[in-house]
Amino acid sequence: MIVKVLWFLYVGFVIISAIGSIMNGRFKTIRQKLDLFVSVVVLTGVIGYIMGIELLASVIWKAIFVFGLIWDLLFTIVWYDYEKELPLPARAIGLIVIVPMYYALFQYAF
Repeated sequence: MIVKVLWFLYVGFVIISAIGSIMNGRFKTIRQKLDLFVSVVVLTGVIGYIMGIELLASVIWKAIFVFGLIWDLLFTIVWYDYEKELPLPARAIGLIVIVPMYYALFQYAF
């Protein structure tokens, strides 16, 4: 029970962060909008994992896991195209924050 609560707190944090970014106009380019889309799809899988319900076939979640992980790594490290360049420690923190998301998606897919 406490684990589900912690997962929902994590998902809530990620969703509130995304909404804040949308309100601040962060998603301007096509790449940034695609990043938001990938994040929403991955979060949908995380919610399915938390709730214990199968939203799509396992093979689809496996593909989403691989694509999403590659996308987030490339987007955060290589393709980061916002107005101000983030220093490497800030990017590392961004990657650390998504680790639980991909852990849950991995558990859900495999």
